[in-house]
Amino acid sequence: MVQNVSSDPAVDAEYLLRWQIFNVLAGNSDGHAKNLSFIYYPRGEVRLAPFYDLVCTRAIKYIDSNLAFSVGGERNPGRVMQTQWNTLANDCDVGQKYLNGLVKETGGNLLENMKSAREQFEQQNVALQRIRRHCYTAVLS
Repeated sequence: MVQNVSSDPAVDAEYLLRWQIFNVLAGNSDGHAKNLSFIYYPRGEVRLAPFYDLVCTRAIKYIDSNLAFSVGGERNPGRVMQTQWNTLANDCDVGQKYLNGLVKETGGNLLENMKSAREQFEQQNVALQRIRRHCYTAVLS
Protein backbone atom coordinates (compact mmCIF):
# COMPACT_ATOMS: atom_id res chain seq x y z
CA MET A 1 0.00 0.00 0.00
CA VAL A 2 2.85 2.39 0.82
CA GLN A 3 4.23 1.86 -2.68
CA ASN A 4 0.89 2.79 -4.26
CA VAL A 5 -0.22 5.65 -1.99
CA SER A 6 2.85 7.48 -0.66
CA SER A 7 4.33 10.48 -2.45
CA ASP A 8 7.76 9.17 -1.41
CA PRO A 9 7.34 5.38 -1.33
CA ALA A 10 11.03 4.52 -0.89
CA VAL A 11 11.40 6.63 2.26
CA ASP A 12 8.04 5.61 3.72
CA ALA A 13 8.71 1.92 3.00
CA GLU A 14 11.97 2.21 4.95
CA TYR A 15 10.11 3.89 7.83
CA LEU A 16 7.63 1.03 7.81
CA LEU A 17 10.43 -1.55 7.91
CA ARG A 18 12.07 0.32 10.79
CA TRP A 19 8.71 0.32 12.60
CA GLN A 20 8.42 -3.46 12.32
CA ILE A 21 12.05 -3.94 13.33
CA PHE A 22 11.44 -1.84 16.44
CA ASN A 23 8.31 -3.84 17.25
CA VAL A 24 10.30 -7.09 17.11
CA LEU A 25 13.33 -5.89 19.06
CA ALA A 26 11.36 -3.97 21.70
CA GLY A 27 8.74 -6.70 22.05
CA ASN A 28 5.76 -4.62 20.92
CA SER A 29 2.91 -6.97 20.12
CA ASP A 30 0.58 -3.98 19.71
CA GLY A 31 2.03 -3.01 16.32
CA HIS A 32 -1.15 -3.60 14.32
CA ALA A 33 -2.63 -2.00 11.20
CA LYS A 34 -4.83 0.41 13.17
CA ASN A 35 -1.61 2.07 14.38
CA LEU A 36 -0.66 2.97 10.82
CA SER A 37 -2.07 5.78 8.75
CA PHE A 38 -1.29 8.29 6.04
CA ILE A 39 -1.32 12.06 6.18
CA TYR A 40 -2.93 13.74 3.19
CA TYR A 41 -1.43 17.21 2.87
CA PRO A 42 -3.35 20.11 1.27
CA ARG A 43 -1.06 20.25 -1.78
CA GLY A 44 -1.67 16.61 -2.61
CA GLU A 45 1.34 15.02 -0.93
CA VAL A 46 0.61 11.76 0.90
CA ARG A 47 3.02 10.44 3.50
CA LEU A 48 3.12 7.76 6.16
CA ALA A 49 2.03 9.35 9.44
CA PRO A 50 4.38 9.39 12.43
CA PHE A 51 4.21 6.23 14.50
CA TYR A 52 2.63 6.03 17.91
CA ASP A 53 1.70 3.42 20.52
CA LEU A 54 5.30 2.14 20.59
CA VAL A 55 5.55 0.19 23.81
CA CYS A 56 7.18 -2.94 25.16
CA THR A 57 4.10 -5.08 25.66
CA ARG A 58 6.30 -8.05 26.61
CA ALA A 59 6.85 -6.27 29.93
CA ILE A 60 3.13 -6.56 30.71
CA LYS A 61 2.31 -9.97 32.13
CA TYR A 62 -1.17 -10.65 30.72
CA ILE A 63 -0.75 -9.30 27.19
CA ASP A 64 -0.15 -11.69 24.33
CA SER A 65 3.53 -11.40 23.42
CA ASN A 66 3.07 -12.48 19.80
CA LEU A 67 3.59 -9.84 17.14
CA ALA A 68 0.60 -8.49 15.26
CA PHE A 69 2.52 -8.93 11.98
CA SER A 70 4.80 -11.88 11.50
CA VAL A 71 8.39 -11.61 10.34
CA GLY A 72 9.27 -14.41 7.98
CA GLY A 73 6.27 -16.37 9.23
CA GLU A 74 7.24 -15.99 12.90
CA ARG A 75 5.07 -14.02 15.36
CA ASN A 76 7.12 -14.75 18.49
CA PRO A 77 9.69 -11.92 18.64
CA GLY A 78 12.08 -14.13 20.61
CA ARG A 79 12.24 -16.54 17.69
CA VAL A 80 12.88 -14.02 14.92
CA MET A 81 16.38 -14.86 13.69
CA GLN A 82 18.39 -14.14 10.56
CA THR A 83 16.32 -16.59 8.50
CA GLN A 84 13.10 -14.70 9.31
CA TRP A 85 14.71 -11.31 8.59
CA ASN A 86 15.94 -12.66 5.24
CA THR A 87 12.45 -13.88 4.41
CA LEU A 88 11.04 -10.45 5.28
CA ALA A 89 13.62 -8.81 3.04
CA ASN A 90 12.61 -11.08 0.16
CA ASP A 91 8.89 -10.50 0.85
CA CYS A 92 9.44 -6.72 0.80
CA ASP A 93 11.71 -6.86 -2.26
CA VAL A 94 14.67 -5.29 -0.46
CA GLY A 95 18.20 -6.58 -0.12
CA GLN A 96 18.97 -8.86 2.79
CA LYS A 97 22.13 -6.88 3.62
CA TYR A 98 20.12 -3.66 3.57
CA LEU A 99 17.49 -5.03 5.97
CA ASN A 100 20.17 -6.60 8.17
CA GLY A 101 21.80 -3.17 8.39
CA LEU A 102 18.51 -1.63 9.53
CA VAL A 103 18.09 -4.36 12.15
CA LYS A 104 21.62 -3.82 13.49
CA GLU A 105 21.22 -0.03 13.49
CA THR A 106 17.89 -0.18 15.32
CA GLY A 107 19.21 -2.72 17.84
CA GLY A 108 22.27 -0.57 18.44
CA ASN A 109 20.14 2.53 18.96
CA LEU A 110 17.92 0.69 21.45
CA LEU A 111 20.92 -0.58 23.40
CA GLU A 112 22.56 2.84 23.35
CA ASN A 113 19.47 4.60 24.70
CA MET A 114 18.18 1.96 27.09
CA LYS A 115 20.19 3.05 30.13
CA SER A 116 19.33 6.75 29.85
CA ALA A 117 15.65 5.96 29.19
CA ARG A 118 15.56 3.80 32.30
CA GLU A 119 17.27 6.47 34.38
CA GLN A 120 14.90 9.13 33.10
CA PHE A 121 11.89 6.93 33.84
CA GLU A 122 13.13 6.22 37.34
CA GLN A 123 13.75 9.92 38.04
CA GLN A 124 10.31 10.95 36.80
CA ASN A 125 8.38 8.16 38.50
CA VAL A 126 7.61 9.43 42.00
CA ALA A 127 6.03 6.15 43.10
CA LEU A 128 9.13 4.22 42.08
CA GLN A 129 11.32 6.66 44.03
CA ARG A 130 9.08 6.24 47.07
CA ILE A 131 9.28 2.44 46.85
CA ARG A 132 13.05 2.58 46.51
CA ARG A 133 13.31 4.87 49.54
CA HIS A 134 11.11 2.54 51.63
CA CYS A 135 13.18 -0.47 50.60
CA TYR A 136 16.47 1.24 51.46
CA THR A 137 15.04 2.31 54.80
CA ALA A 138 13.89 -1.23 55.55
CA VAL A 139 17.18 -2.78 54.52
CA LEU A 140 19.43 -0.28 56.28
CA SER A 141 17.52 -0.09 59.59
